[in-house]
Amino acid sequence: MNPPAATRDRFSAFRSPALSEGTDESAPETGVSMNVQPMYLGESAPKELRGTVAMTSAIFTALGIVMGQVVGLRELLGGPQAWPLLLASCLVPGLLQLASLPLLPESPRYLLIDRGDAEACLAET
Repeated sequence: MNPPAATRDRFSAFRSPALSEGTDESAPETGVSMNVQPMYLGESAPKELRGTVAMTSAIFTALGIVMGQVVGLRELLGGPQAWPLLLASCLVPGLLQLASLPLLPESPRYLLIDRGDAEACLAET
């Protein structure tokens, strides 16, 4: 039994091979980043700010999900012609993060365990 035409049209974007392949590639990276980023921020922050800094990533993740849902509404960018713009909207924050990566300090855990530099580790905390 075939689904009605309206249902086929509504979900046809999700059957795109390119979209499916992109999802398969980005899902593991997203899972890793959701764990690594709060850990890095918690290790790099001063002791009195660790809880606040660790919570900000969770807050901004939830805010990003809500914004994605709102922008994805059919009235805003939810139409088929706007899907490329909606999917490419993560490009700007990604480029900003990539550009700022060399400016971030190394975490004390990395300095101590991987580099064996206890002095630099203590200087960072």
